[in-house]
Amino acid sequence: MNYPKWDANPGWQGSHGYRAHDHFLSYAERIGFGDCKLPLMGLPWKPTRPPVVMDRWHAHPPGEKWTTVMTWNNFRKSIEYGGIIYGTKELEFTKVESLPQRVAPPLEIATGGDDVPRESWTKLGWSVVDSHAVSGTADEYRNYVESSRGEFSVAKNLYVATRSGWFSCRSACYLAAGRPVVVQDTGFSELIPTGKGLFAFSTLDQAVEAMKVVEADYAYHAAAAKEIAQSHFSSDVVLLDLLAKIGLN
Repeated sequence: MNYPKWDANPGWQGSHGYRAHDHFLSYAERIGFGDCKLPLMGLPWKPTRPPVVMDRWHAHPPGEKWTTVMTWNNFRKSIEYGGIIYGTKELEFTKVESLPQRVAPPLEIATGGDDVPRESWTKLGWSVVDSHAVSGTADEYRNYVESSRGEFSVAKNLYVATRSGWFSCRSACYLAAGRPVVVQDTGFSELIPTGKGLFAFSTLDQAVEAMKVVEADYAYHAAAAKEIAQSHFSSDVVLLDLLAKIGLN
């Protein structure tokens, strides 16, 4: 497929489009795989992961609630590619919204965005708070993550449906804080170890089972979460690998 080259030409105030860059990196680690529906756009993508600075995150005594921080319906307009329409978390969350009725620990969503269904979530057993109130500063965000018991979250439909292999920088922070993470699989489970501290789910039943496994031996999975962050998301590991991929190390 031929793609336009207009984005390589100088633009406003001499700026250049993205094709003028030398290296192209993506958190979509499965880009280029046969079953990944993301277009390559004729670019030599190199996969990478969100780096986390480990000594900025601390495993304090865990709180009672499993939490996450999200923006709701933030595409505003769906994306269509190859005859398929892709959206954000609003297309995935309904699959697991009954989770509070099937697990013991309380669940909380810190969210912002358009048309957040706070009332219906509350009726289903979720605690809902304003994401701006817990993430206005880096310290507030870090405190919210560290004071949580773990993270439960879905991924954007675009990431799930394309089998992108994307992994959240937010989830990497929970892991670094020694917080177990149960998140929707985007294909990352093929590339990052799961089943200890980090769990990938595709169905509600899988999410329920993962949370029960964690709660059955919480201390073990909290320690495993920290180990996964150190070995797979530490800035020392990720950035050295990134530099090697672009020939600077």
